[in-house]
Amino acid sequence: MTLTEYAIKFTQLSEYAPNVVVDEHMRVEQFQEGLRLNIRAQVAPFMLRTYSEVVARALVREREMEEAQRLRSKNSRFGGSKKWEQDFKRQKVSHPQQQPRKQE
Repeated sequence: MTLTEYAIKFTQLSEYAPNVVVDEHMRVEQFQEGLRLNIRAQVAPFMLRTYSEVVARALVREREMEEAQRLRSKNSRFGGSKKWEQDFKRQKVSHPQQQPRKQE
């Protein structure tokens, strides 16, 4: 479920549970509790006070995560950094051995 879908569903269901979301603070708390952990961990430290602020911040975080996933996926299709690292490790570089210096 996307964050937008969750926010819509949360709003719909909160109408049936007025005792759970009695004020803005409780609305924010309940909404944050339902967020995916990786999003909640990025939103909670901001201590946002309004529902709209929490939704906006969570949407930003969701977009950032989607973009990061898209970039990881793109990198893996084109070899990505892991392939480069493996290729680099496979190369054998020969260094001439140094002769010990003669003590004079």
